[in-house]
Amino acid sequence: MSRGQKGFQFEKGAPYVMPAHFGAAREGWDGKRAHYEDNTALTVLYATEPAQAARLLPPGFSVAEPAVVSVSFVMCRGVDFMAGGGYNLVAVNLAARYRGKRDRVEGNFSLVLWENDFFPIVLGREVLGAPKLFGTIPDAWRRDGRQGFNVSEYGTLLLEGELWDLRRLEEPERKALAAQVEGQLWMGWKYIPSCDLRGADVSFATVLPARGEIREAWMGQGQVTFHETPWERAPLSSRVVKALARLPVVQNLGSVVTRGWQDLLISEQRPLG
Repeated sequence: MSRGQKGFQFEKGAPYVMPAHFGAAREGWDGKRAHYEDNTALTVLYATEPAQAARLLPPGFSVAEPAVVSVSFVMCRGVDFMAGGGYNLVAVNLAARYRGKRDRVEGNFSLVLWENDFFPIVLGREVLGAPKLFGTIPDAWRRDGRQGFNVSEYGTLLLEGELWDLRRLEEPERKALAAQVEGQLWMGWKYIPSCDLRGADVSFATVLPARGEIREAWMGQGQVTFHETPWERAPLSSRVVKALARLPVVQNLGSVVTRGWQDLLISEQRPLG
């Protein structure tokens, strides 16, 4: 750098995201949590074969029993880091446990998330290490007493879910459901490849706590269908959908619809070891 010029300097402890050389990302958000004021979630659950599901887990993880897969469509609104905006996502989680030299954790392992907005995708991948992909995700549909959702890539349908026979939970049931999910941990594997794609600059397990409130809830029946598609029609998601489609449905476990708020406690996320 020429004499008299002063280059960019990083401030220790400041919340940076790429492009970092424009300064810390402080405006309108402190980076310590991600607040979602109004989340509507449609979740379909089923048990799968543990041995097959285990092939999708990285080192240190094992499948919980029963091996429960949950596929959730979430309509996120009032998101603070998006200046009150929102987006839709579909997440596929697997009940799992982590056993390391230091940590013993049980919760849900994030297999994949599709989202329909670039901002939460890039923030989630870079900060959380969440396995996020872009997808076209319309708002959930309702007709003839049923609700449903779908994800597509470049016009190619990847998956679709449908829920029916939904019954609104009474207050004691709602409280019981809230107690069941309270403190549930979300685990993942943060992976950032090396510059030559022949290794990893970052590769480790993570755990993210959250808090929230379920204001309303319904329970019923549901099913999810994954559509295997060739790479030429879905170059981003083909390998993911192919693997998920081959997980057998051993038992359908019904569906849940919830509405409430949630905080992702980013400052409390940590590596597992």
